[in-house]
Amino acid sequence: MAHSQKVGERMIRKGSLLDESAIEALRAAGRPMQALRQADRVLEQAAEQGLSSPALEALARQTAQDRINLADRTTLRFASQQTDAVMRQGPLLEQNITLAPGLRLSLHVERDRLSTRDASAITGLPPTWTDAQAGLRWKHGILDLGAKIGHDTALGSITPLELTLGAPLPGGITLQAQAQRHAVADESGALLVAGRRDRLAMTLTKTFGRFWASVSESDSRYATRLGSDLGTGRSTQAQAGVWLRQGEPDLALKVLGYSNQFDATGTPEAFYARLNPAGVPPPASMFIPAGDDAYGLGIALNQLAADRYSSHWLPFGELDLLRSRRLGNTTGVNLGVQGPVFGGDQLSLQYQRQQDTTGLNRQWSLQYRIWFGP
Repeated sequence: MAHSQKVGERMIRKGSLLDESAIEALRAAGRPMQALRQADRVLEQAAEQGLSSPALEALARQTAQDRINLADRTTLRFASQQTDAVMRQGPLLEQNITLAPGLRLSLHVERDRLSTRDASAITGLPPTWTDAQAGLRWKHGILDLGAKIGHDTALGSITPLELTLGAPLPGGITLQAQAQRHAVADESGALLVAGRRDRLAMTLTKTFGRFWASVSESDSRYATRLGSDLGTGRSTQAQAGVWLRQGEPDLALKVLGYSNQFDATGTPEAFYARLNPAGVPPPASMFIPAGDDAYGLGIALNQLAADRYSSHWLPFGELDLLRSRRLGNTTGVNLGVQGPVFGGDQLSLQYQRQQDTTGLNRQWSLQYRIWFGP
């Protein structure tokens, strides 16, 4: 990508490109707004002259997607989520605004009602869970940088901080890195309402033709929202797949596996006795799940289009069949349907389900998103 950017810059300076090549060079050089204006001129001239070709049709599709990627958007979602014995239900409002080419502001507000599905596992939950975030993302050429700050309130309050980095590495490998401090942790229901997480994570991805592979590693440290240490965790995940079809509908087959290791070594404060049905201060193991290893196969439909704008209604989904060291045979399910209502918008309905060592995690969500500008 770095080489593409430099080549693009040289070709632009020389002015030696045909119109469609110049547009690609502008994109590679990290000038999305200029590329969009140039593409508009090419398409307008082609329309005036009555020209049509597969290349122009592809340019029109890419231009439409570029306009959506650069546009501001508003998202409203209602979700019902279960994290082992803890239920959350409520609305989410998210706003993404382009401040300048490559620079985006995101705002996020969520307020959920909390309840327990099993009073013999966890009790004494606060009535509500609220979360607010503000973030900036800067993307220029080969670099993709992000920063977020938030405020989350449940059984205690925390101020999450997050930094992200995306960059290409030699050999066509893509790096995604993340650092979190005092972040919301959803590895268990008790962590969700009363815990926090510090984490360093890294993902490497390589694509070659129709094949792709990725591996990720993360190290986490957990504490209660009052500050007592709870333990640590380490996760390694890997998957490799092949696109059986990349047009619409796209179809992919993959192999995947993960290894999660946790150590519950701390002692929660007596304040959290309210969460324990026995009425005594809970052990750290109530917060920190058991480790596990799993491997299996998965199949995915329309993952290239999932949660992106589409001009018509389409289904999307993913099914993972896993063999777990602790649980035996398990499945991961992600099913949904999405499409426009009035044109430049999208309505989606989605269901997700995963069984792990903390229990059953599942979510229903109804989401409406509208794009506007630039």
